[in-house]
Amino acid sequence: MTTNPVFRPLALALLIAFGAAACSEKPAETASDVAEAKREGASEVSEAARDYSRTAADADAEVRKASADARNEVNQSTFDAGATSKDVAESRADAREELNDARTEASEEIRQAAYDLAMTQAEATHNVANEACEGVEAGDARDACKSAAEATYDQAKAAATAARENATPRADTMRGG
Repeated sequence: MTTNPVFRPLALALLIAFGAAACSEKPAETASDVAEAKREGASEVSEAARDYSRTAADADAEVRKASADARNEVNQSTFDAGATSKDVAESRADAREELNDARTEASEEIRQAAYDLAMTQAEATHNVANEACEGVEAGDARDACKSAAEATYDQAKAAATAARENATPRADTMRGG
């Protein structure tokens, strides 16, 4: 029995495709991919850390400004010759509320920046782990490697979310007042 010559290249292509799918990357290629993922991840984490620092500094500055504004408002009402004690009390209450609002907003901004940093770190670690899994022989071992990488990533995401939801305000953003 002879095979049709048209099917020979197709059969060869399928054999190569299925054979390649079962192989892992060469160790040098995996090492290169892992190193690149580490470099990219480190760069992204550095940027997220800078964003966090800027956010924290900006939030701290806003709280300090709100504190100074609150003191000025209270001082103005206190030294206003026509102000009654009720006017002064209302001024103090308004100033306290504005300062508390600034503190709350600062805290929320810092929590979000911390979450963004934690997620960037988790994603970078996940990318490196996935690249390392490409060097594992295809099949159950690679599936287990990828499952472990995914589980670690899911845990990191859950921890970042929990930290954002349960974080207490930073002390240095609460200075003013």
